[in-house]
Amino acid sequence: MAQLGADLFFLGSCGLDASRGVTAFDSAEAEVKRAMAGNSAGIVIVVTNDKLATAAPYRVAAPDAISHLVVDKTAPSPILADFERLGAEIHFA
Repeated sequence: MAQLGADLFFLGSCGLDASRGVTAFDSAEAEVKRAMAGNSAGIVIVVTNDKLATAAPYRVAAPDAISHLVVDKTAPSPILADFERLGAEIHFA
């Protein structure tokens, strides 16, 4: 895993919160995702509205590590604004 790097890592999240970042429910899954995220030049998160502003127990990546956030066009603007302030580029699907 330490030798694997990516320009963009499309990371699935169990929870995504502007203060906790990307989180997962399973510790082993979080560990693998954390290693992959650490070796990537950028992180893309595609997230549904029900996972926004939620957090699972295991942290994968800090909120400012997200390069791109792909959301539904109905995603709450205040939440998206928090991620924009942290440097994420918002894309609507």
